[in-house]
Amino acid sequence: MVGDYSGVNWTSADPHAPYPNSIELLVAIAAPTTVVTAELDVPCFHEMSDVLANRIAGARKVTVLGARTGASKSLFQSPARGGPLGMWG
Repeated sequence: MVGDYSGVNWTSADPHAPYPNSIELLVAIAAPTTVVTAELDVPCFHEMSDVLANRIAGARKVTVLGARTGASKSLFQSPARGGPLGMWG
């Protein structure tokens, strides 16, 4: 499989470029949006959540108290409960 690969992605210009700056596209989101963060997350996660909530029209931000995100960022974990909270607590 590797022997048949020409390496075109490394040797040619990307036909899909230029990519738009993703942060500038947030204002185009029209779907109802809930930005979820965990109280015990590192500060940069809270900052990113604030950017999302502020730039997406009508978005609401929810903070899961007493929780931190797991390694996959898809589950919240609660030290007090000793395990996963599930997506919504």
